Amino acid sequence: ASRRDGRPLEFLGYYNPQVSPADIKIDTDKVKKWMDLGAEMTDTVRSLMKQYAKKAEA
Repeated sequence: ASRRDGRPLEFLGYYNPQVSPADIKIDTDKVKKWMDLGAEMTDTVRSLMKQYAKKAEA
């Protein structure tokens, strides 16, 4: 199998839904950098960011 869109520009984290609770790791500094450069989050990524923030607060 090949990647649909080629190599990623930068890895911002990972998501593993196979474990309970889901394992989410996001480098929020890198996300902020890309957002400042004009990147937009998809609805899925926005949802993962909310889950990550809740997990970080706990």
